Amino acid sequence: MEPAGASRPLTDAGNETFDRLTRCGEERLTELLDGWEPDRHPELRSLIEALAAQFLDTRPAAAAA
Repeated sequence: MEPAGASRPLTDAGNETFDRLTRCGEERLTELLDGWEPDRHPELRSLIEALAAQFLDTRPAAAAA
């Protein structure tokens, strides 16, 4: 049994899923900020990306090659 909080590397499929979930969060935040034009404001785009990533806490370690 692994200690609580221990992480395992993601498989390729896991990494793809993680990326899809992050993109989904970014898209939803962009929808919620309709009219704020994040594509025209790099600082807002960066904030959206950071918030979307925080929804998933942190990316697990990459799978060993």
